[in-house]
Amino acid sequence: MTKDQFGEFIVKYELYHADGMIEITFKNGSSHKGVWVQSFPPLDESVDGAFPGKPEREVFFLFDKDDYIIVPVEEIDQVKCLQQDYLKGLPYQLAQDN
Repeated sequence: MTKDQFGEFIVKYELYHADGMIEITFKNGSSHKGVWVQSFPPLDESVDGAFPGKPEREVFFLFDKDDYIIVPVEEIDQVKCLQQDYLKGLPYQLAQDN
């Protein structure tokens, strides 16, 4: 998957609040349900060249692993939105107040 494809997926399903349940299938064939948390920006190479830099990475919380993972988007084969507003975060709380 490319960064643009992943970005389009986030926009399409409005997953900005880390509250939508998604299914992530990685290129190694493993599949997990979880939530997308955020993107970490890329880190540029250091001035002295000792640190080679790192590409942008995505942070997910996987329900079956009960843990966070940090992966480059290139390791993802596909993502599916299973349910928007799955977690009871701020949007859910605001909806309950009405």
